[in-house]
Amino acid sequence: SQTSVTGTYAYNFRVAEKTRLSLGLSVGVMQYRVDGTQITLKDPADQALQYAVYTSWVPDANFGVYLYHDDFYVGFSTAHMISTKLKLYEPGIGINKLKTHFFLTAGYIWEINENFKLEPSAMFKGSMPNAMQFDINTRVIWQDMVWGGISYRTGDAVSILIGYSYEERIYFGYSYDITLSDLRKHNTGTHEIMFGFRFHDIK
Repeated sequence: SQTSVTGTYAYNFRVAEKTRLSLGLSVGVMQYRVDGTQITLKDPADQALQYAVYTSWVPDANFGVYLYHDDFYVGFSTAHMISTKLKLYEPGIGINKLKTHFFLTAGYIWEINENFKLEPSAMFKGSMPNAMQFDINTRVIWQDMVWGGISYRTGDAVSILIGYSYEERIYFGYSYDITLSDLRKHNTGTHEIMFGFRFHDIK
């Protein structure tokens, strides 16, 4: 299990007439807990994990920056900036280290006509030295209210997306992931539901 307590601060300001920049930082602590009594070991004498409960508290920090305009957006964020080692097992066997993750995203909103907009976007993500991964997405938006799209994640999945926005204040979205990797032998896809509410417009 994983439990965290985090404080987050964000600052948003105008850099041009229709362009704004947001900066965000979060810091906190995370608890990782492994209950060895609930795990059946192939080798009961395995020294890496015994029949006990292991707990580790570590500090954590995340940072992000997001530049956006009516027609485009670009953002960068990083998670687990501190890259702390988890001291879960007394023998000290294993790496048990939080790896720093990074995400780079960008998109452009192209107005086809007064009713329809096309929004291609992409996300580049990964953790060093692991392999990188791309998300390539396209949405078609009707009257800034209803949208549908498709997304492809390299080596992983294709997603079908739909959504609805009421007066740019209440948001609803749904996506269904169709697994392309070897995991498709063990699952039938992933459902995701999103709901959002904007309290007031940013001036």
